Parts: sequence; structure tokens; C-alpha cells
Amino acid sequence: MSDPIDPIQGDQDFFDDEPVEEMEVEEPRRAASFVLRSEDETHASRADSLEAANQSLADALRIVYRLLQFVMVVLALLFCFSGFQQVNEGETGIKVAAGQITKSDLEPGFHFSLPYPLGEIVKVDQGQLRMQVHREFWPALTESQQRASLDSLANSKDMLTPGVDGSLITGDGMIVHIQWSLTYHRDDPAEFMANLDTEFEQRLVLAAIQRATVHVVANSTIDEVLKPQSQASDGTFVAAGRLEERVRRQAQDFLNMHDVGLQIDSLALHNASPPLKVRPDFNKVANMQAQRGNQLQNSTKEANVLLNGAAGTASRPLLALLEQYQLQKDTGEAAAAAATLQTIFDIFDGKYDGGSIEVNGVRFDNVSFSGTAAKTISDALRYRNTIVSAARTEAERFRARRTEYEANPRFFVAREFMDAFIELMSDPLAQLYIMPPGTEEVRIWLAPDGDIVRGLEEARNSAENTQQVQGFLERNSGRARKSQMDVLLEESENK
Repeated sequence: MSDPIDPIQGDQDFFDDEPVEEMEVEEPRRAASFVLRSEDETHASRADSLEAANQSLADALRIVYRLLQFVMVVLALLFCFSGFQQVNEGETGIKVAAGQITKSDLEPGFHFSLPYPLGEIVKVDQGQLRMQVHREFWPALTESQQRASLDSLANSKDMLTPGVDGSLITGDGMIVHIQWSLTYHRDDPAEFMANLDTEFEQRLVLAAIQRATVHVVANSTIDEVLKPQSQASDGTFVAAGRLEERVRRQAQDFLNMHDVGLQIDSLALHNASPPLKVRPDFNKVANMQAQRGNQLQNSTKEANVLLNGAAGTASRPLLALLEQYQLQKDTGEAAAAAATLQTIFDIFDGKYDGGSIEVNGVRFDNVSFSGTAAKTISDALRYRNTIVSAARTEAERFRARRTEYEANPRFFVAREFMDAFIELMSDPLAQLYIMPPGTEEVRIWLAPDGDIVRGLEEARNSAENTQQVQGFLERNSGRARKSQMDVLLEESENK
């Protein structure tokens, strides 16, 4: 096998046999606009280009794959951490997993649950919500009429149109209009989320209020609806039927029956009115009743002032006891009357001061006997003690003087005569005339002495004044005329 011919060296035999002519050197030419290559060279160049492109594509795919991996990790972390949610103040969180409530009383703060859609934390606002029920039971009014007072709309509604004007019928067959204001909150978030859509929340509360209002008003009179207060027998004003509480309770029962987790906090009667056509007549009656109530209230206050001034807070139990005592006396219940009388005296003696006493099933607290009655009894007792003390002193003086008389009657009489004579002579109104001894008959003609007459007149006036003062004191102390109190005291002393 012959050696291959070197393409560069060529065939050496060929060069050895024949001399090679020197080739002519051509002059330089401009660069070619294109190069003609062979098919092999074209395939090789294309393969190199494809290899470089594949390498670039592989690098790009590798970078995109790494980025995609990073993004997937980030999304996985975000998905996991999306289970952490914040429950704000005034809210209650409900934890849900696979469509089931797992915990319903999450307090404010951060909590974790399975990420959505595997689970979630539903936040329920538990703040108070307000509603106005102003049109359902109220006549339809224009905007200008709504701004005007109700009394000025007496002639604006001659009749009510069903389906347009709202109204209610009371138990006594009257027509009345009502407006409510209420507040409520979501008391049980789990029940609320499980059984009620927020879209129907206010509609359900409104339906509960309407239903309860119709039922309660149908069982009430128009006075119970229009008058928030009624007057008691003692002149005080008390709630008349508690219309708001009755409506609120029935509306709450309706909500509880449906297990929606809503609680009505307050219900206020914003406005209540009879039909506008007859409103002026109702106002006249209401004004007259208000005047009557004010007069009765003022009379009651005045009576309380007088009674408290007479006997303090013990005045009312004393009146009740006196009525009971009189009834027992009239029915011949002597033992019961004596016990009642003793209770009266115990009040006089202050045994019930600061305490309480029950008379005929009525309890009287903070009993205190004072006032003019207490002062009169105190003055009477003090006057009685003074008289008794003076009588005892006079009796002791009489006993002592009787003892002196029995010991020496002549000396006692002489001394008493001398004391009387000295007292007579010391009287400034007495005039002393000294007659000579042996005078048998003396006649003295004297004109009235002005000084003596004036002195006698002054003494007489002073005695009359003293007598009047004494009579006044006796009348005030009860000695001038025997009163019921004297009778009670005498009966007590006799027993």
C-alpha cells in the first residue's frame, strides 16, 4: 500500500522529476464580498452555531429552572404563613378547617390555621350595630313634612293608604304610629356565621322587631303605647307596661328561635303618635292629665312636708297604726288594740328610730320620730316633770312646817304672823299710817294717789299678761283641753 499523498507537501516524486516554475505574484485585490465554501464546511459551521445556541439555551433553562424553584419555595412559604392572621380588637375569630368550625372564640391577636382553601380564620365584628325603624309603622311623609312638627301636620293626612302608610292597631281598636331606635350585636359568632348570611342580617332583625311590635301593640291599649309613664296613687310616676321591654323580649325570642347568634341590647321608643288628624285632641287630653298629675304631685309633696314636719319619717307608720288602733277599738279587739297602742308609744319613745316597722303588710324603713309632735310631747313631759317636782317640793315644805307646828304651836303661829306682817309691810303698794295711842276712831279722807293708781294698773296688766301667757302655754302643752294624746297617756297609765 502506497503512502498517502500529503495535501500540503504534495507528491515529492512529482516535484523531483520536473522543475517547478516560479509562479507569478499577482497584485493585491480587494476583499471578497462573499466566500464560497464547500458543503462540508457549511455543515461544520452550522453544527458549531447549533452547539453554541444549545449551550446558551441550556444555560438559560438552567437559570429559569433555578428561578422557578426559588419562586415555588417562596410561594410555598407564603402559602404556609398565610395561615397566620390578625384578629383585631372588637372582633372574634372563628377557626375553620375542611369546612368545619374547630374553634369559635379566638381572642384578639395572631392565630394560626390551615391555609385557604384547607382552612381559614373568619373574623366577626362584635361591636354594637344601630338600626332605625322609622318608616314601617309611620305615615308616608314628604321631605318637607318630615322636617315639620307633627302638630302642624294635623290636616295633611285625612286617611291612611294601606301599603303606603304604616300604622298599628292597639288592643282597644285604636290606630297608632311608632318609630323605634335599637342597638344589637353578634353575641354568638359561631351561630351567626353558621346560620345567617350577613346580607340578610338587618332584614332578619327588622322582621323580628316588626313581628314583636305588632303582637305587643295588639295586646296593649293606646294609653299604654302613647304614655311612657303613669301616675301611681302616691303621686309618683312609674313605667306604664314597659312597652319597649316587652317588644325587645319578644323580638329576642324570635332571634333565639332561629339560632342566629344576635342579641338586641336596647330598644328605645323614638316616637309614638295617634293618627295626625286627631293628634290635637289627644294633646288636649294629655295636657289636662299632665296638669292633674302635677297638681297631685305638688299636693303629695306638700302633704309629705307637713307630715314630716309633724312627726318626721314616723308620720306614715303612725297614721297607719292609728287607723289600725281605731279599727280594732271599733271591732272590739281589745288585746290587739292594746298591742297597737304600745307600738305607738314605742315609736314615741324612740325605740324604732333608724329601724323599720311593718304595719298591715306595708314595710316602713328608716323610721325617725321628730317634728312638732315630738316637741309637743317633750314639752308636755317636761312641764309634767316641773309640776310634779314643784308639788313634791311643796309637800316636803308642808311636812316640815307641820312638824314645826306640832312641836310648838304658839311659837309657830307667832312666827307666821310676824312673817306675814313683814311681808305686808314690805309691799310697795301698801301705805302705812301710824296712829297715836288711845285713838278710838279714825276717819281718813284721801284722794286717789296718781302714783299708786298707776302702780295698781300696771300690776293688774302684768297679772293679766302673765295669765294669758300661762293659758297659752297650757293650751300648747295640752293641759287646757284634754286631747287624744292625753286620753292615750291616761289609758296607758291606768294599765
